[in-house]
Amino acid sequence: MAELNEDVWKRRWEREREARKSAEAILETKSTELHEANEKLRRLNEELEQEVQTRTAALQETEARYQQLVESALDVLYRADQMGRFTYVNPIGIEKFEYSEQEILGMSFIELLHPDSKSEVLSFYAKVFEQKQERSYFEFKALSKSGRVIWIGQNVQLIFTADGEIAELVAVARDRTARKLTEEKLDTTQLRLSSLISNLHSGILVEDENRYTVLVNQAICDIFDLPTSPENLIGLDCSQWAEQSKHLFKQPEEFVARIDELLRNKQLVVNEQLEMNNNRYLERDYIPIFSGNSYLGHLWRYNDITEVYETQELIRRSEEKYRGIIENMELGLLEVDIDEVILKAYGYFCSMVGYEPEELIGKKATEILLPVDYYELMANNQQKRLKGESGSYEMPLIKKDGSLIWVLVSAAPVYNHLGEVSGSIGIHYNITNRKQLETDLALAKNLAEEAQIAEKEFLANMSHEIRTPLNAIIGMASLLYDTRPTPEQLEYIDILKVSANFLLSLISDLLDMAKIEAGRIEIQARAFDLAGSLRTLQRTFQLKMEGRPIQVEASLDINVPSTVVGDEVLLHQILMNLLGNADKFTEKGKIGIRVKPMHQTNTHITLEFQVFDTGIGIAEDKLDLIFQKFKQVNDRQRQKHKGTGLGLAIVKELVRLQGGEIRATSTPKQGTVFTFTITYGLTSGVSVAVKPAPVLGNLSDNASLAGRRILVVEDSLMNQKYISTVLNKWQVVFEIAQDGQEAVSKAHQALYDLILMDLQMPIMDGYEATIAIRSTQNPNQQTPIVALTASAMLDQKEKALKSGMDDFLTKPFTPPQLEDKIKEILHFPL
Repeated sequence: MAELNEDVWKRRWEREREARKSAEAILETKSTELHEANEKLRRLNEELEQEVQTRTAALQETEARYQQLVESALDVLYRADQMGRFTYVNPIGIEKFEYSEQEILGMSFIELLHPDSKSEVLSFYAKVFEQKQERSYFEFKALSKSGRVIWIGQNVQLIFTADGEIAELVAVARDRTARKLTEEKLDTTQLRLSSLISNLHSGILVEDENRYTVLVNQAICDIFDLPTSPENLIGLDCSQWAEQSKHLFKQPEEFVARIDELLRNKQLVVNEQLEMNNNRYLERDYIPIFSGNSYLGHLWRYNDITEVYETQELIRRSEEKYRGIIENMELGLLEVDIDEVILKAYGYFCSMVGYEPEELIGKKATEILLPVDYYELMANNQQKRLKGESGSYEMPLIKKDGSLIWVLVSAAPVYNHLGEVSGSIGIHYNITNRKQLETDLALAKNLAEEAQIAEKEFLANMSHEIRTPLNAIIGMASLLYDTRPTPEQLEYIDILKVSANFLLSLISDLLDMAKIEAGRIEIQARAFDLAGSLRTLQRTFQLKMEGRPIQVEASLDINVPSTVVGDEVLLHQILMNLLGNADKFTEKGKIGIRVKPMHQTNTHITLEFQVFDTGIGIAEDKLDLIFQKFKQVNDRQRQKHKGTGLGLAIVKELVRLQGGEIRATSTPKQGTVFTFTITYGLTSGVSVAVKPAPVLGNLSDNASLAGRRILVVEDSLMNQKYISTVLNKWQVVFEIAQDGQEAVSKAHQALYDLILMDLQMPIMDGYEATIAIRSTQNPNQQTPIVALTASAMLDQKEKALKSGMDDFLTKPFTPPQLEDKIKEILHFPL
C-alpha cells in the first residue's frame, strides 16, 4: 500500500516534474516570443516613425508642388469662405482682375460681377448653396478694376465640415473672353448666313453626314411645292424627302439614283440641269462639306432656270439657224479658247480641212492647221482678239492630206459671263480658187506688162524708123523749092511734100491712138504760160494762112489767169489738132480760139475752150460720128480732105484724160464750134518765165546764124546730108559725129554754140552722150543741147530733159522749124 502510494507519489512527482519542465519550456518559449514581439514592435515603431517622416516630407513636397502649380496656373484659382469673401487668389487672378493681393483678399466675389450678369449669377449660386451641390459650372461677365469686361467660365467645388455644413469653396475660373467674342462673331455670321440663305432665290438645303436636314430656306419649299415652313423641315430625313419629291421630275428614278451617286462620290458637281414635269427646269449644285478629312455633310443648291433655259434654247435655235445658213453659204466656223485650243469645229469647216470634229477638238489650231511661216501672223491677230478687236485676214490652212487651202478669216472675240475675252470664233471662206486666179492674174499682168513694154519699144522703134526717113524726105522736099524748079518740077515737089505730110499725119495719129489705148499717156502737171501758148498757136497758123483769106484769132478772157498749172503739151496737141481741122475745112473767113472761166476755187479754175471756124460745117446728125475712131463724115465737100479719122477721137481722149469733156455744134455752110473744158491748178502767186514767141524761120534771113558753131550728132546718112545742106545754106560752122561716143570726144576738143543730138544711135545713144558731156570737165559742159527725136513718146522727151538736154525737136522737121528751134534755144531777139 505504502509502495503503491510511493509509486503514486513518484508518478505524481514525475508528472509534476515533467509538467514543470514543460511549463518552463513554454515559459522560455513565450519569453522568447515576447522578446521577439517586443523587437518587432520596436522595429515597427521605428519604421512607422520613418514612414511618417517620409510621408510628411512627401506631403510637404506635394504641397510645395501644388502651391507652385497654383501659383503658375494660367487659370484663375481662388478660395472663398461661405460668404463669398476671397481667402486666396493665385497670381494670375490678381493680374487679370488688376487688384493687388492686399486689395482683393477680403473682397466679396459679388464685387467683381458685371451688372449685366449679377442677378443671374446670384440666382444660380443661391440654388447651388441651397442644394449643397458639391460641384457646379457657370459662365458670366466680370469686371476688372479698370472696368474691362472679362467673360468667366467657372468650376466651383464646395468644401464641407464634418457635420455637413459649407466651410468654404474652391474655384477654377477660366477666361472665356476670346471664345465669347468668337462665338458672337460666329453667331453674327450665322445670322447673316441664315438671313442670306433665307433671302436667296436659289433653294438651299444643308444635310449632315446622316442626311438629316440642318438648314433649309423658303426657296426650297417654293421650288418643290412643299406646304410647310423651312423650320418644320429641320431634322427630317432627306432620303425620304427625295423619294417623296421624285414624282415632280421627268426622270424620277434617275433623280433619286443621281443623288445616291453624288453622295457616294462626294465630289463637287455644279450646274446639273433637271427637267420637271411642269416644263420647268432646275439647275443643281452638290457641294460636299469637309473639315480636314472628316465628312460633315453637304449642301444642295437648286435654282429655277426656266427662263434662262428657254432663252438659251432660243439662242441655240438661232445659232443653229444661222450656223446652218453660214454652212449653206459654204462658210466654216471654228471656236477656240484664248490659247488657240479648238473648242468646237463645225461641219463645213471640218469638210474644208478633211478632219472629223473629234480629231480637232482639244488640239491647238496653230499647230495642227497652220504653216509655221504664219505663226507670227496668227499671234498678232490673237493679241487683237484679246483686246476685243475683230478683224479679217487671209491665210493658208494645212488639210489632213497635207495639201493647202487658202481661206479668208473673219474673226471676233468671244466673251464669258464676266465680260472677259474667253476665246474667239472665226468664219472661214475658202478662197483657194480666188488665190489661184490671183496668181494667174499676176502672171497675166506680168505678161501684159512685158507686152506693154514690148509695145512701147515697138512704138518707139516704129516712130523712129518711120520718122527718120520722113525727116530726110520732107526736109529735102523743102530744099528743092530753093533750086529754082520748073513748073512741072514744082508740081512734083508739091505732091511729094503733101504726100509726106499726109503720111506723117497718119503715122502721128496712129501712134497717138496706140499710146492712148495702151494707157501710156500721163498727165505732166506744171505751171505754164497759157497766154503765151495761145499767142504761139495764133502766129503759127496765121503764117500758114499766107495768101489765103482766113484770119486767125485768139482771145483770153480778162478773168483767166495768164499762168496755170497743167499739162501744156497735151493742151497744145488738142488745140493744134482742132485748129488743123478748122484749117482743112475753111476756105475763107476766120478760125480761132476763145478761152473763158467757168468755175473757180482758191486752188483750181475750170476753163472753157472754144475752137471755131467759118468753114463748111457739119450736119447735125453727123456730130456724134466725128468723135468715133476711123469714122468720117461722108460728103463730097469733105472727101477731098482725106485723113485717118482719128484726129477728133484723139482729141476727145486727151480731153477726157484731163477730166474734161468735149462737144461740137455746127451749122452747115456757116461753121463749127468745138467746146471743151479742163480744170487747171492755180499757181498761188508763183511766176512763170514767159517765153517770147519764137522768130519763125525764113531761109532768106540767115545772116544771124552765120558763123555759129554747131555739133550735129546723127547716125543716119540721109539726115546728115539734109541737116548739112540746111546749115551750109545758113553759113553755120558745123561738125558731124556719127554716134554718142564720137560726140563726147569732139565735145572735149572744141567749143560749140549748140549741139543737135540724135537719141537712138549705135555704140552710145544720145542720153548717155549728154550725161557724159554734162558730168565731165570739157568746154561744152554748159552748151545747149537739143534732142533730135524721131519718137512721139512723151516719156522719151521727159528722159531727154532729165539727162541734161535743154529742149527737143521732133522728126521730121522742116528747115524753118529747125531754124526756129535754133534761134529759140540761142535766145535770138524778136
